Amino acid sequence: VPADDAEVALAVDVGGTKMAVGLVDSTGMVLTRSESPTVEGTDAEALAAGLLELVESVLSVAASDPVDAASGAAGR
Repeated sequence: VPADDAEVALAVDVGGTKMAVGLVDSTGMVLTRSESPTVEGTDAEALAAGLLELVESVLSVAASDPVDAASGAAGR
């Protein structure tokens, strides 16, 4: 868990098999993370709800709000 004055970024990865969310410090160190499977055939609303749960879980342990966010997603 980051120090009270550490700047962190929220990292989000939505893949074909799993979704992962984490807080990363300025050196690239992952401070906390959470992940869950990406269920095939899930509609967009259910996928977004699952992703929101992951985001809320990592933000609940953050000492401060992230200063930035980055995301990646599987695609063709």
